[in-house]
Amino acid sequence: MKATGWAAAVLWIKRGCILLGIAVGAVLLWVIIGSLVIAARYPSVSDPSSIADAGDFYGTEGEMSSDRVMLIEHNTDALIHRLRLIDGAKERIILSTFDFHDDESGQDVMAALLAAAERGVKIQIITDGLTGLLRMTGNSHFAALDSHENVEIRLYNPLNLVDVEGLHCRLHDKYLIIDDTYCILGGRNTYDYFLGDYGSEHENLDREVLTICTGGESETISQVEAYFNQIWNEPCTKPLSARADDQADTSKVQTARRELLERYQGLPERFPEAYEDFDYPSASCEARKITLISGSTAPKEKEPVVLETLTRLMEGAQEQVVLHTPYAVCDGYMMDCLERVKKACPNTRLLVNDVLSGGNLPASGDYLWHRDDLLDTGIQLLEYDGGKSYHCKTILIDEDISIIGSFNYDMRSVYLDTELMLVIDSKPFHALLQTEMETAESAANPIAPDAGNLSMLEGEASFGKKLVLVILGLLSPVIRRLI
Repeated sequence: MKATGWAAAVLWIKRGCILLGIAVGAVLLWVIIGSLVIAARYPSVSDPSSIADAGDFYGTEGEMSSDRVMLIEHNTDALIHRLRLIDGAKERIILSTFDFHDDESGQDVMAALLAAAERGVKIQIITDGLTGLLRMTGNSHFAALDSHENVEIRLYNPLNLVDVEGLHCRLHDKYLIIDDTYCILGGRNTYDYFLGDYGSEHENLDREVLTICTGGESETISQVEAYFNQIWNEPCTKPLSARADDQADTSKVQTARRELLERYQGLPERFPEAYEDFDYPSASCEARKITLISGSTAPKEKEPVVLETLTRLMEGAQEQVVLHTPYAVCDGYMMDCLERVKKACPNTRLLVNDVLSGGNLPASGDYLWHRDDLLDTGIQLLEYDGGKSYHCKTILIDEDISIIGSFNYDMRSVYLDTELMLVIDSKPFHALLQTEMETAESAANPIAPDAGNLSMLEGEASFGKKLVLVILGLLSPVIRRLI
């Protein structure tokens, strides 16, 4: 007997749910298979002679770069500088960000960018394809920006379930270029966790460097722009919308455009310091040399070029190496790199987030079971417990080399994601950065060599969170390359 009425409707709903469950399960299985395939291979550097020597990052005594450098340490300052520099742009703006949200700070940045486009400034924005799909696609504010004749938004490696290897490869670079003069590069994404002070309970502590060209060609921008052009023109980089121009006249996009321009009119009142004159040359330091470290931009598993370059640079240290990273998720090669650095420079210390306060639960779960491996390298290990997630990716070498960028000391940064690190040879900048890093270390706990692993669960946190960390740690052999 055929079901009729409500019974038939319920039957079709059940069938639909079953089919949806099968589809979701198939996708998850495919992702898991891809994860296992990736986890089974660990590429190495095919041409070690192509890796720069430590000496290549040092400038000549008495000579200075065309760029000066300034540290951006606080989220409020990070937003202020962005708004000020975007408002002063005359010709072009390039923005690369892993994640761009339509939240308070995201709308403030979008409003400033749209106003710049209205003035005739050419704007190129690139973001990761997966986060772009989640945050930008179908969003009227991003559509209002993208549909402007002076703006182009592209997504790097949009989601492609057929490409099991490329599925996990993400754009992780974060930088902002203004004309031929200013470049901000570091670890901040474009949303409230990282920009401004909007009362977010999940605020992250992060760090960037601003370079200022004082004449001639910018040493920094010439390198970063060459990298940007390469990734912008990768075959996997696609427009946010193939119909961006057609959307410009729709009522929804026009309304969003008016909202952003009205928001821009209110920025000077909300952030008056961003619209006051600021003497960047006087607020910055001289640098002898500035060098960009980058890896492959192709959406496939990558040779560990960035890590090997950083390792060789740290091996050249004579006095100290200080490495700050949000996460430490290491395979054998990465542990070997730390041992090489420790052997070359006994005064080596590593700071990571405390397992219960870190912002990345899967990474914390992995660390829960592998801290003893890090301790076995002999390095001095510290765990940050300052009440917020520490998101800085920074290295100090001796008294002159500073390194800031997007590279986490984890397997995803080593083998899958696009990453940038800027190496700065500057003693005055190094001194400023060391002060900030020592402040972070004052809120960190030194870990005894025999501390072991699960002991770190003794801190204050809910039972549920601790259980999740234990489970994620047990799953880490499969997922640790992806977290």
